[in-house]
Amino acid sequence: MTARLLVCSVLLACLGCAGPALVSRDVQNEPALLIRLDAYADPAGVAEVKNDHPAVWADGDLEAMLGRLLVEERAGLLEKVPPPEPVFSPDEARLLAPGVRRAFQMAGPPEWIVFAVARQAGGGQTVTSGGLFLKDQLLHVVIANHREPVASGSDGLKQVRAHPLRALKRTGKTLGFNPPKAVVSSAESWPAGYGGTPAAALVLDLPTFMASTTLPAPTAPAGDGDLKAQVERLREEIERLKEKLEDQEVEIARLKARLGESDGAQRKPPKKSR
Repeated sequence: MTARLLVCSVLLACLGCAGPALVSRDVQNEPALLIRLDAYADPAGVAEVKNDHPAVWADGDLEAMLGRLLVEERAGLLEKVPPPEPVFSPDEARLLAPGVRRAFQMAGPPEWIVFAVARQAGGGQTVTSGGLFLKDQLLHVVIANHREPVASGSDGLKQVRAHPLRALKRTGKTLGFNPPKAVVSSAESWPAGYGGTPAAALVLDLPTFMASTTLPAPTAPAGDGDLKAQVERLREEIERLKEKLEDQEVEIARLKARLGESDGAQRKPPKKSR
């Protein structure tokens, strides 16, 4: 495990080098949401990065994982800190999951996934950005910016979209997860933030996470024929239950009558002997 983490730390260290030459493939590119695949332009860098990509996520698992990520303030032993808060709101997790899932399916071993989510906030915007990759059944998550305010018309959002792994400023935050037993490591990491600014990095053990998650199996939408058949089966079941209920009512009436006869016999006074 230590050796695998060391290899992945080297990868993150390479990601953190100032101004690496990258090649990118857009997966989803909208004003409020960017998801893309990045890789090194240098063949030597390409040869060094060997992630477990492409990867397939089951419906719902990726959204559940994103929804369980937590961000925490770093503090000293005697400092009071606010409780952890979700990295993504439920709406943000639902927004991100389909594109990130598609990115994992499209990615090759040398590529990693980066994203940026912008939200309106007052007179400006906030942006959350980071990246993900899979290696040896370990999921690496980097959050460089978490709801970082950017003024409307400024270059802040453009900078984040150009380099989602570059933190605009140091926040001193770390990442957590629910359940905590799935966390292999969590720290404020310098490598993930371009320009020497640290970002929050988390490593999750996927088998442990999957074992802790129970998700209902997806159901296909029913067609008209299927719907009619379901309605007919429901009608038949209702009729069967009605008949059963009527039989039970008849049985209850019979038992009440027998009980009444028995009570009457017990209350009848005995005949006097002459």
